[in-house]
Amino acid sequence: MIGSDVEPGNPQPPARPRIQIVEDEGIVALDLRSKLMSLGYEVIAICSTATDAAAQAAVQPPDVLLMDIRLAGGSDGIEAARRIGEQLDVPVVFVTAYADGATLARARQIAPYGYLVKPISVPELHSTLQMALHRHALDKTVREQRRWFSATLAAISDAVLTVDREGRVTYANPAACTLLDIDAEGARGRPIEDLYDLVDDDAGGPLANPVRVALAERRVVRLPPRATLVTAAGTWRAVIDGAAVILGEDGEPAGAVVSLTGDDDRRRLEQQLAAADRMAALGTLAASVGHEINNPLAYVLANLQHVAGLLPELGPDDNNEADDRGSGKLRRIEELHAAIADAVEGTRRIARVVADLQLFWRPGDDAPRPIDIAESVRWAARVTATRIRPRAQLIEVFGAAPPVSAPSGRIGQVLVNLITNAADAIEPGAPDRQRITVTTGADEHGRAVIEVADSGCGMSAEVTRHIFEPFFTTHRRRGGAGLGLSIVHRIVRELGGEISVASELGVGTTFRITLPASPTTAAVPAAAEVRTSVRARILVIDDEPALRTALRRLLQRDHDVVVADSADAGLALLDSGTFDAILCDVHMPGGSGAALAAELGRRRPELVDRLVFVTGGALSEDDRRALAAAANPPLLKPFNAADVLAAINDVLARPRLA
Repeated sequence: MIGSDVEPGNPQPPARPRIQIVEDEGIVALDLRSKLMSLGYEVIAICSTATDAAAQAAVQPPDVLLMDIRLAGGSDGIEAARRIGEQLDVPVVFVTAYADGATLARARQIAPYGYLVKPISVPELHSTLQMALHRHALDKTVREQRRWFSATLAAISDAVLTVDREGRVTYANPAACTLLDIDAEGARGRPIEDLYDLVDDDAGGPLANPVRVALAERRVVRLPPRATLVTAAGTWRAVIDGAAVILGEDGEPAGAVVSLTGDDDRRRLEQQLAAADRMAALGTLAASVGHEINNPLAYVLANLQHVAGLLPELGPDDNNEADDRGSGKLRRIEELHAAIADAVEGTRRIARVVADLQLFWRPGDDAPRPIDIAESVRWAARVTATRIRPRAQLIEVFGAAPPVSAPSGRIGQVLVNLITNAADAIEPGAPDRQRITVTTGADEHGRAVIEVADSGCGMSAEVTRHIFEPFFTTHRRRGGAGLGLSIVHRIVRELGGEISVASELGVGTTFRITLPASPTTAAVPAAAEVRTSVRARILVIDDEPALRTALRRLLQRDHDVVVADSADAGLALLDSGTFDAILCDVHMPGGSGAALAAELGRRRPELVDRLVFVTGGALSEDDRRALAAAANPPLLKPFNAADVLAAINDVLARPRLA
């Protein structure tokens, strides 16, 4: 059939059109068939009555019905065309020997594609059929395009309405009906202002309907960035977009189309992004504070350990160990040992707090590495302690769980969100009766398993189905933005894992995470204070005087130590001599460690693998790239003596480049 071969916008009649003749005079019918066949048409049937014509067309639809108006059998051709047209999309060309006004008026109601008056010439027959086929193809294309257009408007998520030149609604798609709380049929013909009002949130006043402005000014009208729509039912919704005028062939407005997009999610996202921006600023502050704390922590810890190492050399003389003076001196030394041990433990506790703050910006934090699940649980427990304490007791159950491969901080972020979610499910006031239990272990496939269970209010099956969707939250009254669990879901999936939830109202909720084991499962040995018997020449470059002094004290027993207070001073020393190892701070006035490394690569490339960066945090992108490209891992402040000596020994163990 002609319709099945036509694409929207490309109307083409069939190559060999099929014609059905409906004529009750046999000689006329045979004459028409002969003429049609000579013109290249295919005659698929000849019928003499309206009933036969309808039955035949239903079995084998033609491309054109050549229909005599006057037929035997009680029904004429006009009635037959009407009945066939109700079932099939077939163009009709009437054939008649009578062209009176009443007959033509009845025929026009059927909207035929042409008339042929007997006797019919071959050229007239051919031109009429060709015009009928072409017009039908065009009409079919237009109808197809309308269906595509209607289906498109119905499918899109934006609300779309059209109005006539008077501003009365002519169409509303399903999204518009939902947004405006209207019925499409009930809205048709109503003025657009009857459906909604608009308010400018920033200006604090009403907005002119963009449809009226578009019609009056013949242009596209956009809503201001923070517009709110008020439906006739009194519902307030944030919206964006606007309206555009439709001009007729005479250049005058024929109507307008208005597009409205619900903007509630974007408003919530703006609020979340603002909160994220504040958190980013807090993170930057934490990194900066961490850097400033780590510098004094580093030299306090180094000096305390240095003093602790000297104390045994200050013991009482062997000959006087029993006298009072010797005993008193020994007690004072023991007290000094105890005081220094307490001070060292205090600095380590401060260092742990700083490390918790800096977890998300440590060097290389985007590169996956083996993560100890138990350590991540302990970190998350420390971070969320103040949130949990008024609500529940946190119970940690550590089973044998393999390390998992993840960027630094990702597992901790997942646990913080899940533990916080668990705390929010429990009303404060009775922490001795409520529990949040974090369990680690492995499943039968060797994957790591983490479960976070609470004894809170639980969730219904309907809520559970939506719990991982962005912006969905059951904690609106507590200020939740509804992104925490969707972020958890995304992180777990990115790590190749799975997350599930089981919940019961009034009983509690359990989240279960499974993660693939890291391919690198070997434990990292703890740093030991190993001193080398090889005396080496060490260059320390740092702008902090106390830290330079502390490092020199720490290293000078075994090595020759030279110090510099800036990158330029360090480069000058490197130009004039050779060093076995270089400790260089990342942040220094007048030149960064990254710039020094780049310059060292040009001047003394054989010393590049001797360089160890020292950092307390607050890294720029250039710093991160430099640390990632360095031959040696960075020394993170605050470090202890074992860390420094291990870093030096690793460098000295490297073969020297020629």
